[in-house]
Amino acid sequence: DKRPQRHTRLIVDLHRALGEGGAALAAIDQLLEKAKDKEKPLLLESRAEILEDLLGEKVAAADARRQALALDPKQRTAARLLARQLRDAGDARGALGVERAYTDAALSGRARAAVYAQLAVTADEELRDPALCAELCAVALKLDGAVDVLRRYAKVLEQVGDNAEAVDALKRLLEANLAVDERLELLRRKARLEEVGLGNKKEARRTLRAGLADAELAAHPAVDVLVDDLARLEEELD
Repeated sequence: DKRPQRHTRLIVDLHRALGEGGAALAAIDQLLEKAKDKEKPLLLESRAEILEDLLGEKVAAADARRQALALDPKQRTAARLLARQLRDAGDARGALGVERAYTDAALSGRARAAVYAQLAVTADEELRDPALCAELCAVALKLDGAVDVLRRYAKVLEQVGDNAEAVDALKRLLEANLAVDERLELLRRKARLEEVGLGNKKEARRTLRAGLADAELAAHPAVDVLVDDLARLEEELD
C-alpha cells in the first residue's frame, strides 16, 4: 500500500510551502528510509533543496546531490545544481568534474562533443590548465571535428610541449578551409615546431616548400616570412 508514502509526500510539500525546513527534512528522511533505489535520486534532490533553500546547509545539500548522482549519474537536476553550488563556492575545477561525469553518463555524439568543447574553454581560460584542456579537446574532436576546438587543441598542445601532437593538429587545421592569413600563420608555426620542437629541419623544409607551392599562399603579401625561413633552412641543410 503506497498511501502512507503519498501522505508523507504531501506533508513534505506542505512543510516546504510553509518554510518549515526541519519538519520537511524529517518527512523526506522517512520517505528515503522506505524508498526503492530507483526512487532515491529524486528524493535526495528534494532533500538537497530543503537543506539549501530552507535550512541554509549548503555543504549537506551538496552531499545529498553527490549521493543522488552516485545512484543515478544521469540525474540532470542534481548535476546542474551541484555544479552551480561548487562554482558559487569558487571550486570551478570541481564543477567541471561534475559536469564532465554527467556528460559522460547522459550524452553522446555531437551533444557530448559540444559540452566537452565548452569544458575545454573553462579549463583553458578559467582554470589555466592546458593539459586538462588538451584532454577535453581530444574527446570533443573524436566526436566532432570542430575547427574552433582544433585551434584550441593545437595551442594548448604547444603550451604543454607535446610537439608531435601539436604538429598533427596544425596539419589537420591546414587541411581545413581557412582564410589565407590564418593558413600562413599555421604553416609557419608547424614548420617552426618541426624544426625546433622536433629537431627535424628536413620536415620543416618540406612544410615550407608545400606552402609556397600553394598559389594563394605564394601570392600573399606576407609570404616573405616563409621565403626567408625556407632560404635559411636550405642553407643550413646544404
